[in-house]
Amino acid sequence: MSGQAPLQPKDKSDSKWLNDAGYSGIKEFAISYGFKFPDEIDEAKKLVDEFRKDQQKEWEAANTSAGSEVPPNSLIGSAADRNVLEKPKTDPNVLEKPKTDPKVIEAAILWHRRLGHISYHAVKHAPDATVGMGVDFSNLNIEDMPPCSACSSSGLNPFEDDEF
Repeated sequence: MSGQAPLQPKDKSDSKWLNDAGYSGIKEFAISYGFKFPDEIDEAKKLVDEFRKDQQKEWEAANTSAGSEVPPNSLIGSAADRNVLEKPKTDPNVLEKPKTDPKVIEAAILWHRRLGHISYHAVKHAPDATVGMGVDFSNLNIEDMPPCSACSSSGLNPFEDDEF
């Protein structure tokens, strides 16, 4: 495939476009933009479509002006868009906490709701204080949790480290 012009953004599948932007899939993209998965998946897809339309315009402008081939990295959008779309670069000298398994995040969200929207910190410690939950949240990184729309609309903050 070398020597061929890169695919136009409109010709890429959703998974190819997301992969090129640095995401493993729509779920990771949705969560990273604060959408509640799977409830707000349609909104996340609309945002992907908007980004693709912008990239398509840039691709067309770049390929019709000089007739030159556009390098693949330039298809991630304008410089401003790349700062939004690409995953943030981390400092190699800073030890980063491992990302929480998405299944653990889904289970924590479920228990957050089941237990009356208690804080995420309380959810993390609930299996240690109860019997029968059948989950292990010891590896749950609270920073990986998405915002809770029900908590936000009622003025609660599930990220608060309150006394439980």
